[in-house]
Formats: sequence, structure tokens, C-alpha cells
Amino acid sequence: MKPTNNSILVDMDGTLFNFVDVFNKRLYPHNISNNLTQYDILGTQLEQSIVKAHSTIDAIFSASFYADESPHTKMITYVQNLINQFDVWFVTAPISSYHRECCVNEKRAQIQRFYGWKAAQKIIYTSEKHKVLGLYLIDDHPNIVEIQAGWKPIMVSQVWNANIHCDIRIDLRNPQVDGL
Repeated sequence: MKPTNNSILVDMDGTLFNFVDVFNKRLYPHNISNNLTQYDILGTQLEQSIVKAHSTIDAIFSASFYADESPHTKMITYVQNLINQFDVWFVTAPISSYHRECCVNEKRAQIQRFYGWKAAQKIIYTSEKHKVLGLYLIDDHPNIVEIQAGWKPIMVSQVWNANIHCDIRIDLRNPQVDGL
């Protein structure tokens, strides 16, 4: 069982689940006003200093990090509707470290929790999403519009990609795409 050129690919972190909230709660438990975005966390934080990089890594590698991500409820429902009509696959980039297996298991558990066992068998773990066959990729990552891939990008609107042009966008508050 593999995705085809007609499959719809769906990212997890930042698209279906809220990576930012769980990260901010773990790194800044007493400062709820900190408003780092997902890519501030993974980029700027790691570049600023060894101490910030270590704290960032500790937060992301902590037990149940991915299991504790809260769902973007309307996206969960939207994707369930897609599953009822299309061949949907989940494509996510696991962290590549000693914590990888825990990350994989937690992400699988999240999909199984919301979509069932069958859907949890349709997860592809890769940082090379451009190599996965599909018709569309629904993702929040800013670089999906630059990647040369067989699928068309559908950008999930987030603070970190607001200035990126993408022909098809989807809003977390009211997810709908004409033709899907």
C-alpha cells in the first residue's frame, strides 16, 4: 500500500496539530506570553546560542511531546471528510535522533486517536516530502511552494507563512478548498 498520483498528502505538525503551544509550554512554562512560531523555534532558537539550542532540543525530545500536541479541531474534521472521499496519506518529518522511535509512536497514536487504525497505517515519515507521490500536499511549511514535486501545494495559513504566495491556501478556522 503506497500513495499514488491521486492521493492527498497531509502534514501533521502545524497543520493538524499545534506544535507551537506545546513547545512554548515546555520551554517557557511561566511565560505564557511568549509567541514563538514553529520556524522561530526550529531555526532562530537553535542558532542563537548553545543554551537556547539545548533548551529547545530538551523541549522537543521530552516525553510525550507529540502526544501532547492539541488538535486543530476544524482541520481534523476537514481531513476526516477528505478520508471519506479520497486516498489520504499523512506525511511528517520525524526528528532524527535517539528520540525518533518515540516521536514515530506518538505521531502514529495521534492519527489513530482521531482517524482510526487504518489511517494510522498510512503515515509516511520523511523529511523529503517532495519525493512522495500525490495530487496535493496540505502543509504549513513555507518552502512547499518552492519544491519541485509532483503534487500541488495547499498552504495552511499560519503566522510564519503569511508572506509566502501560494495559489491554494486553507484557513485553520474554516478549512475548505474548492474542488476537494
